[in-house]
Amino acid sequence: GEWMMEQNDKATAEEIQFLRLVKRSPDQGDGWRSVSPMLERLVARFTRFFEQERRDDRLFVRLTPEGETLATYASAA
Repeated sequence: GEWMMEQNDKATAEEIQFLRLVKRSPDQGDGWRSVSPMLERLVARFTRFFEQERRDDRLFVRLTPEGETLATYASAA
């Protein structure tokens, strides 16, 4: 609906590219992906599309449903 379009406009190309980057990481189960220390700084900037969990000093992230939708359908133009 209209709400999705509106949200979509607010996602920057940078965010969409980052969501896609995360999606390319191997799924560790239930959508959780391990994030390298280098990427952790970026996750902190783009938190609105992620759930986060720290396990054994590694950061794991999972895209929210909105994040998934953006990574799949949004054009990073």
